[in-house]
Amino acid sequence: MKDYNIDELIDIFIEEKKSYCEKKTIDYYNVCLINFRDYIKLKHNDVSILQLTRRNYINYIYNLRNKGVKNTTIRTYCRPVKVFVNYLVDENYMDEDITSKIKYPKNDEKVIIPLSVKEVNLVDEQFDLQKTGLRNFIMIHLMLDCGLRRSEVINLNVNDINIIDNLVIIRNSKNNKSRVLPLPELLSLALLRYININNLSKSLFVMYDTRSRSMSRITENAIKNIFRKLKKVPGLERIHPHLLRHTFATSFVMGGGSMENLRILLGHSDYNITQNYLHISSQYLINRYPIYKLDSIFFNNYNK
Repeated sequence: MKDYNIDELIDIFIEEKKSYCEKKTIDYYNVCLINFRDYIKLKHNDVSILQLTRRNYINYIYNLRNKGVKNTTIRTYCRPVKVFVNYLVDENYMDEDITSKIKYPKNDEKVIIPLSVKEVNLVDEQFDLQKTGLRNFIMIHLMLDCGLRRSEVINLNVNDINIIDNLVIIRNSKNNKSRVLPLPELLSLALLRYININNLSKSLFVMYDTRSRSMSRITENAIKNIFRKLKKVPGLERIHPHLLRHTFATSFVMGGGSMENLRILLGHSDYNITQNYLHISSQYLINRYPIYKLDSIFFNNYNK
């Protein structure tokens, strides 16, 4: 078997991932693999791939813990390394999976409180429901009422909205998965008005680009600016895009939605993340937390 140094194989791995992964995912792999490579080089000079051992990988994890890196972050750093090593084994660059059956530190316990009815009402009061205000209101509620990711909102096109059947189609999202979601009627009507007012034909959410002096697809930075402004409102300091999706998932389970349906709605490939919402929602049900309720289109007898 030909021997390679780690830099060569990281380049080969990244080039292959570029053919089907989003740029954000590629950047994530790059940062984590370079961090691993730097550690290996620091401790073992220019070690070849065939010289790497399970002990090297275990020591890498220990080194992160010794630096005071949080457990959740350690898992985040290690996940791409495991994917990378599995790729090398599958492609016969390595003989052994050095990450196999190695346990990672448990995730840090973090309590994420979903949005209440009062907080969502306060969010809604910030938008005038004219052109820009209506656009921002709809984007917020697609994350809150349909569980969309921020990136999914950005990539929506006009033809992804089915006003007649009240559906929104998410195409080629995370891990190249697509899905179809119910669209609450009030949100569907708001979308129809927004599309007609702006005379849109392709990108659903647009903004004025000062450089090209024309309308273009909304950017991640533009959405971040919307949330920065919301955070300045007293009572909304904790709001962020993923909290909207978290509220959707928790409210869905509290309303009696099944875990399998939630997995499909969120676009998760397995239950590892989805199952966390079962425990969370049980706590809020016991404490009668006034969580924001989803539209009844998602389940039967939710609001009865």
